[in-house]
Amino acid sequence: MAATPPAPPARSGRNGSWPPSPSTESFSKFFESWITEQSRDLAALRAAADPTTPEADLRRLVDQVLGHYEQYYRTKAAAAANNVLGMFTPSWTSTTENLYLW
Repeated sequence: MAATPPAPPARSGRNGSWPPSPSTESFSKFFESWITEQSRDLAALRAAADPTTPEADLRRLVDQVLGHYEQYYRTKAAAAANNVLGMFTPSWTSTTENLYLW
């Protein structure tokens, strides 16, 4: 059985963990900051695409990105537990994206 990779370090710019039951409005704010961090992650992944990048650095970066997605889905699940209908009509998505939710 494969060993579980270590948890990624805490991401800067946030106050630790998100509240356990965020409102739809606070999830919207979380989502905005999450998208900004995702853009930074993408830039870091592109920079690391260089064949000379050490594998350990790539592993650390991939673990960080996976941790970022895990944080997103945990926060989204908490928001859905608080207000499931608000997650089906999110204010942070476009009209076209809302079509695909239904």
